[in-house]
Amino acid sequence: MSDQTADDQTSESVAAESDKAAANNVRPMDRAKKKAAAVVGDAREKFQRAAGEAGERFQQASAQAQEEIRERSRRAREAARERYQVTSAQLQDGYAKVRKDVDYMVDDVNDFVRQKPGVSILIAAGAGFLLGLLFRPRRYRD
Repeated sequence: MSDQTADDQTSESVAAESDKAAANNVRPMDRAKKKAAAVVGDAREKFQRAAGEAGERFQQASAQAQEEIRERSRRAREAARERYQVTSAQLQDGYAKVRKDVDYMVDDVNDFVRQKPGVSILIAAGAGFLLGLLFRPRRYRD
């Protein structure tokens, strides 16, 4: 029964609108155009509001992403700087150790040459002869 009363109310509403239109001397088509224009205007306003909100959310997300990228970049820079400092310190330590070892070796060679100059000359001549054999140009005979 409620369906029938809803239909009756709708019919009465349409009839009332027709009566109002006739009373105002407005044609039903003009009235429909005005209602359609109002609906379109409301839809346009809602769309613009939704588009504005979406734009704001996009800007917020973009700002958050940029901040995250900056933060990760800063962390990566710090990690690279720390790694560079550690590696640099290790290389400096290694260089100092090698330098120290070479200095000791040079001192030992100098001591050996002072103590045994004849043997040192023979060792140098033998090393020179071996190097000469290794690096001499080879001549191929046909």
